[in-house]
Amino acid sequence: MRGLLFSFFLSFVGITAYTQQFNFVNYSIEDGLPQSQVTDILQDRFGYLWIGTETGLSRFDGIQFVNFSTDDGLPDNEIDKIYLDENGKVWIATPKGIAKYSNRTFESFPFSDSLNTEYRINDLCEIKGELFIAADEGLIVFRDSDFVFVEDDAEKFGSIRSLVNTGDSVLFCGTKSGLFQYKNDQFVRFENAEFDSINISDLVFRNNELLISTYGDGLIQFHLETALVKKNKLPVNRIRAIHANGNSIVCATKNGCIEIDSGEVNHYTMNNGLNFENIRSAYIDREGNIWLGSDGKGLFKLTGKSVTYFTKRDGLSSDAVMSISQDHGVHIILELMMQVSQSGQKISFKHLLKF
Repeated sequence: MRGLLFSFFLSFVGITAYTQQFNFVNYSIEDGLPQSQVTDILQDRFGYLWIGTETGLSRFDGIQFVNFSTDDGLPDNEIDKIYLDENGKVWIATPKGIAKYSNRTFESFPFSDSLNTEYRINDLCEIKGELFIAADEGLIVFRDSDFVFVEDDAEKFGSIRSLVNTGDSVLFCGTKSGLFQYKNDQFVRFENAEFDSINISDLVFRNNELLISTYGDGLIQFHLETALVKKNKLPVNRIRAIHANGNSIVCATKNGCIEIDSGEVNHYTMNNGLNFENIRSAYIDREGNIWLGSDGKGLFKLTGKSVTYFTKRDGLSSDAVMSISQDHGVHIILELMMQVSQSGQKISFKHLLKF
C-alpha cells in the first residue's frame, strides 16, 4: 500500500500544465434563426446585429430574432453579403439582386434581364456614392438603379472575392488570382510581385494598412505608405473571412476561429470551448464581442470569460473533486476521490492534494 500511495504522490508532482476553456453561447434555429448556415454578420448604427443565412435574413437585438424573406421584399432568401453604407443604410446582396433597408422597409433591385438571372455575390463596397459588387463573374457597379459590368474577364482574376475603399478613390479588389485595383475606370493588377500568386479570400482596410486573408498563405499585412509586407503564419493558414475592430482581428476557418489581439493569438476550437469548428464568418461588434457564423450550427458568441481547469490529462489522478479549500498560506487543497484495484477488488478512498 505504501508503494501505491507513493505512485499517487509522483503523479501529483507533475501538475504544471493547465487547459484554458472559453465560453460560447450558441444561437440556433430553436432560438429563432431562420437557418443554421450563417453566411455573414454585420452591426448597424442602431446596434442591431444582422445575420445572413442560406434561407433568410435575421435581425437580432440581443434577445429576439426578427426574420425577413422574399415576403418582406428581399430579391431572394439566400443571403450572400450584408453591407453598411456611409449613410447608415443596410444593403443585402443575394444571387438574384440586392436590397436596401431603410425606414423599416426593403427596396429591392433585381438583376436586370441584360445580366444573368443569378450571381455569386462575395462583397459590396461604396466609392464616390456608387455601390460596387464583387462577384465570381466579375466587378459590377450599381449606378442609377442599374447594374453595369466594369470587368468580366474571369480568366484574368478567377473570381473577385473582396473589395475595400482606401479613401483615395481607389478600389482594392482581392481575387483568386491575386490583388487588383479599380482606378481611373480601369481594372488592373496591383504592381507588387508579393501579391501576384496569392489566393485572396478577404480584405480589410484599417490605419492605412491592408489586411489580406488567403487560402494557404495565412494573413498578410500591407502598409500602403511604406509598402512594408508582413506575412503572418497562423495555426490555420486557409482563412475564409476576416474582420477587424481596433487592435483585434478575427479569422474564420474550417478549423475554428483565430483571434489576433495586439499580437496575442487565440485559436478557438473544440479543444477549448467552441463546439463546432466549421466557421464561415466572424465579426467583432462595437462592444468588442466576437460573433461567429458557422456552416451548420448557427451563431456563436464569445462571452469574454474563460475558465482554467485541471483534469487527469493535466496530471490529476482523478477527475472527481470532493472539496476545495485553502490553508493558512497560499496553497490550494483538493480532496479527491480515488479508486484503485488491488487483488481483483476496487478500493475507494479520499486523498488530499496540496499545490
